[in-house]
Amino acid sequence: MQLDTKKSDYLYGRLLAVADFIEERAMDKGRDYPTNAIRLMQQFVQRPFETWPKIHEKLIPSFKKLGTNGRIYQLILGEIEELFLGKNRYECGELSLEFLQGFSSQRQNLFQKWEPQGRKEDEEKFLYELSSRRSELYGCLLAIADAAEQEASDGERIGMTNAMQMMTVYAARPYESWGRLHDKLLPYLERLGEKAEYYQWLIGIIEMQMSQSERESIAPLDGSYLHGYYGMQRVFYRKTRFSWTPQIWDAEKDMRSAIYGKLLGIAERLERKRFIGEEKVNARCTNELRFMMAFAQKPASTWRNLRVKLEPYQRYAGNCAEEDNTILEQLEAELQQHGWNTNTPLGSIYLHCYYEERNR
Repeated sequence: MQLDTKKSDYLYGRLLAVADFIEERAMDKGRDYPTNAIRLMQQFVQRPFETWPKIHEKLIPSFKKLGTNGRIYQLILGEIEELFLGKNRYECGELSLEFLQGFSSQRQNLFQKWEPQGRKEDEEKFLYELSSRRSELYGCLLAIADAAEQEASDGERIGMTNAMQMMTVYAARPYESWGRLHDKLLPYLERLGEKAEYYQWLIGIIEMQMSQSERESIAPLDGSYLHGYYGMQRVFYRKTRFSWTPQIWDAEKDMRSAIYGKLLGIAERLERKRFIGEEKVNARCTNELRFMMAFAQKPASTWRNLRVKLEPYQRYAGNCAEEDNTILEQLEAELQQHGWNTNTPLGSIYLHCYYEERNR
């Protein structure tokens, strides 16, 4: 098999072969009907970019049946997705016969023992350039939530992660689904302790990479979200450095949710400053993280509670927190002025503003 070829027709053939193999492995014994990959092959050949998400969606029950073994095939899909060159993944027309070469070669290769490429201590860091494509970035967020839940479960998990279970609805309604998925992620971030910092930093840089119009859009994702998902999954198996360009935003459409997100991010930043330099500082879960789910549902009353808990950290910071304290007061005054200090649930845009302030 041509492991290093970057020809899109060949790579699409490899993707279809893995999908076919996954579904075969998950089939009940005695069933002899064709897999979804085979049934949709003609459509796939004609419109690979549009058809691949449909085939992948039908794989989710197979991943559930395969359990931990399904993770191996996800890693293989990630290795293939990584080989696509830019627009070749999205602008590929009808596939040539080279697609069949990729399909047959990958099928044969899947019967051999596969070993993931582990991290090497002396290897150079791989440069991961974040895409500016909205669907890819949402796919990255999905992969981070998936990986964080997997690590926090530490082998205890039997079924699929929340990210995998929600993948279909996430692709259809990403704006609202990301908020729901993040809520489900919070207990795992608490359990991870100091390890959660890396995942939250990653979420932050991806949120900052999104343009305002794309982050506020409620449109469904296109098939490139899978490229982002599997590409980000690879990050957790090797040393990586990131390249991204923070986007500049104007006033948010959902200004109320944005203000509450900023309040929460500034409060967490103040609380974390208190423990800088102390041993196991990052192992401590902040009040903001512990109350975040309640905050998203009942922001006004939860913020009043957090404001009281924040006071000792403000006193400790003294003059160093003067600027942050001033901003907090200005944001609170704006909420009061517009009558926004209510318990109406927040839109998921609050997460963008929270991570922007938290990681500042």
